Amino acid sequence: MHKILKASAIVLTLALAACGDTNTEKDTATMSDAKNTFKEDNIAYLEENKKKDGVQVTESGLQYKVIESGDGKTPTSNDMVTVHYAGRLIDGSEFDSSYKRGEPATFPAGRLIKGWTEALLLMQVGDKWELTIPAEIGYGTAGAGGAIPGNATLVFDIELLDVLSDEEVSAKEDAAAAEQAVAASAFKTTQQEYLDENAKKDGVIVTESGLQYKIVESGEGEIATASDMVTVHYAGRLIDGSEFDSSYKRGEPATFPAGRLIKGWTEALTMMKVGDKWELTIPSEIAYGAEGASGVIPGHAALVFDVELLDIKSEADVMAEEEAAQAAAQEVTDNAIAKEKVYLDSNAKQEDIVVTDSGLQYRVIKSGDGDAHPTSASKVTVHYAGKLIDGSEFDSSYKRGAPASFPLNGVISGWTEGVQLMKTGDKFEFFIPFEMGYGARGSGGGVPPYATLIFTVELISIDS
Repeated sequence: MHKILKASAIVLTLALAACGDTNTEKDTATMSDAKNTFKEDNIAYLEENKKKDGVQVTESGLQYKVIESGDGKTPTSNDMVTVHYAGRLIDGSEFDSSYKRGEPATFPAGRLIKGWTEALLLMQVGDKWELTIPAEIGYGTAGAGGAIPGNATLVFDIELLDVLSDEEVSAKEDAAAAEQAVAASAFKTTQQEYLDENAKKDGVIVTESGLQYKIVESGEGEIATASDMVTVHYAGRLIDGSEFDSSYKRGEPATFPAGRLIKGWTEALTMMKVGDKWELTIPSEIAYGAEGASGVIPGHAALVFDVELLDIKSEADVMAEEEAAQAAAQEVTDNAIAKEKVYLDSNAKQEDIVVTDSGLQYRVIKSGDGDAHPTSASKVTVHYAGKLIDGSEFDSSYKRGAPASFPLNGVISGWTEGVQLMKTGDKFEFFIPFEMGYGARGSGGGVPPYATLIFTVELISIDS
């Protein structure tokens, strides 16, 4: 439907590479020629189509052919129409189809592209027409949505199924709303009947809020407050038994703040002790109310939960644990950085190692006979192998059996700087600090965080 509704023009911006004025002018001229050819082809199609048997042409240029005739109502521009349709370009490529979506579309007859509106106001319910719509009463020179080019003639198969006035639409909406209200009332009644029956069962306790709970197993641990973090295992279901959530099925308990849950949960958790296992039956008023949740829990639904309270932690405990975890992680980081630094400091003392101002270290393994150095904007072809300071290799063009080509401004900064020091035929070994490599995050290709990288690099060619 959205492709039929008249859309504002879509502006397409073509980002052309800066290849010189002459090439740009040629590209522009080529594009202009293509557009003119496309427009001429569409005009030629219209001229040929109107000569076909049964095709009628209106003053606006709209062409239509009656495939099947109905005898129903003819819409006005104020009416809502329901149609089945398929739209294609003159080359046969389809850009939209209500048939393929499996349901007809409904929209206001007077708020469509001009060709559609004009045709609909001539049709009767039951009619099936083929429309051929010139661009001037279609999507014009701008086209639409990337699927319909500018100056495109549109061909539609359209079947008018129903016509509804504003009053009829309002009446249908009112009837649907009334039907929904009846269904909601019946659903609420069913939920309340379940709650009433459940409250009568042995062992079920009902609180002032309407929460119902039954103690399945008793623990002897602490009782949570609303400010505590609680760890629980649980399973939730509707009164028909359909389960909508379960920590048991996920294979791990859940932890969350007791005071930031639906009211029925918070009330229950602040009465439970660690080790307790309860069955909760929660009216919608202290659950997800009239709105329901996430399309899974209907409005006004009573919820049934099996809840097992495993642990309680105060906010202070949680903060202390988080701080301890952060401190442990920082210690691991500091140790990793220190290990890499010790290696680089020791390596820098070797006689054949050169250290640049940035901290990059390298040694010349073999000198080539080239006389030019690449720049940061150059594209180069190299053979290389990369390893960590423990000797484990994480990448190698030699093992892949083919050199690699890439622009130097598209790689890690240690490579960008290092390869610019080389000439064609040179073979260097680089020692790259993590700040010039993959940094604190490492790489999914086997490089851990804060890793020094050791590369053997052979510059085969400077390609541009």
